Amino acid sequence: LSGEIAADGKELRNPADPDGWHAFPLSEGVSFRRARRIDVWRGDGAIRVEASFQDSAPRPDGGRAALHEYILHVALDPVTRVIASLDAEPRVLPFRECPGAIANAKALVGTPMDAIREAVLGTLRGPAGCTHLNDALRSLADVPQLVAALDAQAVAAA
Repeated sequence: LSGEIAADGKELRNPADPDGWHAFPLSEGVSFRRARRIDVWRGDGAIRVEASFQDSAPRPDGGRAALHEYILHVALDPVTRVIASLDAEPRVLPFRECPGAIANAKALVGTPMDAIREAVLGTLRGPAGCTHLNDALRSLADVPQLVAALDAQAVAAA
């Protein structure tokens, strides 16, 4: 397995959660890899979401280097599933224009989670957005299914 390292120098995979990631096979030569993670839990009266996104490429000296990396911190209303707060944490951004989109992502607060894909496409279009941040935000469309699985697990455990 190839170690996937986040911008903070830590391994992307959580060793306490071996089922949380698929295998990262070694890749020889020129390549590109996109890794995503979405964690969902209930806490502090909200549905909490932490999602990460990383594009990486092999380094000439071995290992991999992050090219783009974001972490999203989201809180949802537990009843309506509307975004109550959203913070995009940039880790690695390749261009000086990239940070401008981060503040614009807050415009998604108030969006129902089941409408996130369309809201990102409509709100963060062109220079208001960033292709990579928009992709990370659109991946949140999977959150309702993850919440349903979380709730089903809680019912089964009760």
